[in-house]
Amino acid sequence: MLSLNRNKSRHCLRFCKHRSACFTIAFLLIPHLLLFSGQVWAATNVNNIRLWNAPDHTRVVLDLGNKADYKTFELDNPLRLVVDLTESRWKGDLPTTASDDRFLKGIRTGQPTPGVTRFVLELWQKVSANSFQLDPHKEYGYRLVIDLNEIVDSTPESSGAVYLPPSRTSPSGPINDQILTVAIDAGHGGEDPGARGSRGYREKIITMEIARRLKKVIDADPNMRGVLTRDGDYYIDLRKRTEKARDRGAEVFVSIHADAFRSASVSGSSVYALSQRGASSEEARWLADQENASDLVGGVSLKDKDALLAEVLLDLSMTKTISDGREVGAHVLKQLASVGKVHKKRVEQARFVVLKSPDIPSILVETGFLTNSGEERRLSQKDHQEKLAQAIYRGLKAYQDGVQPPLNIARDTSAMQFITYKVKRGDTLSEIAEKYRVSSGKIKQHNRIRNNVVMLGQSLRIPR
Repeated sequence: MLSLNRNKSRHCLRFCKHRSACFTIAFLLIPHLLLFSGQVWAATNVNNIRLWNAPDHTRVVLDLGNKADYKTFELDNPLRLVVDLTESRWKGDLPTTASDDRFLKGIRTGQPTPGVTRFVLELWQKVSANSFQLDPHKEYGYRLVIDLNEIVDSTPESSGAVYLPPSRTSPSGPINDQILTVAIDAGHGGEDPGARGSRGYREKIITMEIARRLKKVIDADPNMRGVLTRDGDYYIDLRKRTEKARDRGAEVFVSIHADAFRSASVSGSSVYALSQRGASSEEARWLADQENASDLVGGVSLKDKDALLAEVLLDLSMTKTISDGREVGAHVLKQLASVGKVHKKRVEQARFVVLKSPDIPSILVETGFLTNSGEERRLSQKDHQEKLAQAIYRGLKAYQDGVQPPLNIARDTSAMQFITYKVKRGDTLSEIAEKYRVSSGKIKQHNRIRNNVVMLGQSLRIPR
């Protein structure tokens, strides 16, 4: 009996020793188990997929729970772009592509290996694909953006840093020098909704409506032509908007907005031109910060930022363009005052990125503030949108006709540079304009010429 008890005691002691070792091992493993468990819990959730279809690109946006580790690669026969996200989860419904999408045929998903979620973008044609992640901003969380861009052949003009004035051509052929081409830029769009009023109206929708109405009014004038930087609900980064205007031979750039401000009491329309220095008021500075941040919302690739070197050099030659922009703005502001309240009685200036075209007079029109409930209601009404479009058109027409701007707007001619040219026998206005690489409209404007006739011996001031 005593021997049996001794055996039991020996087994119990051995068991206790083993159990102590197990507890020790388990205690040492706990941090690693928790870390492993934490990695599983930290897997990236793909919460939603959104598609934005534009004429020259399609944007695919994956809304993520947090930053993702991903890779992309292309496959042929059939054409596909594959996006693999490690340690990720997807349980949603795949979006349906637009019937007129030139690039994206469809999306399917799978799991090639455990923990990896694969999205296969089926393509209609070869594309220049670009992907990047965006940190949370305003109403959006983390996002993975995949842009399917049209492949454009590189040319010496597109690769060089030297700027040449745009040729007077368009996709449909030569542009008549007597026609004022106006680029109409509907602010925001697609991934970037812009401001939102208390009634739910979004800036990107209102600006598109006004822009389309303005184009219709302009196109009804035989001496004017309107081109839209965007004609749908998709995002274009700020600098590409001015590139589109230049590519289409625009001589004036009008960006339309319906913004928000910190105070709901702020109301009235405003007109802004570019400033190479500071903003001319607190509102101008605040609005410029908001608008320039649109690229953070819409998402911009960093691939082409070397081209900004050319822009820095071109800033030195913008004095004349800024002055012309202020003149355009003065005419437009005067006409907006006939429609309703104006927030400022003079053209404000701020460093809006979208206005930084070195060769095209540019203005930004704040048609009103969506943070003001009364203006939100008016801006959503079709008749008010039409009145705004008509007012902007009348301002542009006055600029084209060379009418003196309103007296309360100081016209800055001190920094303008001119060449004096004496008309010779056989000269025509269009030939003189072509010789000095300016538009006929500019020569008429600075010489108060009402028609297209120049007189022998007449001295003309040609803007540089």
